Amino acid sequence: MQPEKAYLPIRTYLCFRTLVVVVSLFVGGSLNGKLVEQSGEAGFVVLFAQAALAIIGLLDIIINDVLPDRFRIPTARFCRHYVYIGLALCNSAFLLVMAKNDTLTLLALSYVIDGIAAVWIAVGTIIRNQRTSRYPYVDRRK
Repeated sequence: MQPEKAYLPIRTYLCFRTLVVVVSLFVGGSLNGKLVEQSGEAGFVVLFAQAALAIIGLLDIIINDVLPDRFRIPTARFCRHYVYIGLALCNSAFLLVMAKNDTLTLLALSYVIDGIAAVWIAVGTIIRNQRTSRYPYVDRRK
């Protein structure tokens, strides 16, 4: 797989799943909405940060993976691991809220899995960036 398109399906899933969490906030009786309300004002700040990171991640996917090569932004590709580390931190913040309020449900499992996947993507991206930046003038896409 090309380094630019590494982990594309899981990156897309994580960004869309985060936006689904934001939309579920406005649905009455959703567990995500109750979780954000339990966490108070800090929960809304974390949710806003999570939504912003997901939108940045989707823009990175569209620009660097879907559009033709002339539209690519190489700096975004080399810095995409920050987005996924941020998503992992936001997921762990909601896990801390669940633990504090003794409301660990099956929803916590989805936050754990998404956090682990986000860390996996970030570490994999850092490793791939290190491999491709050692020899910047060598084309490794063959």
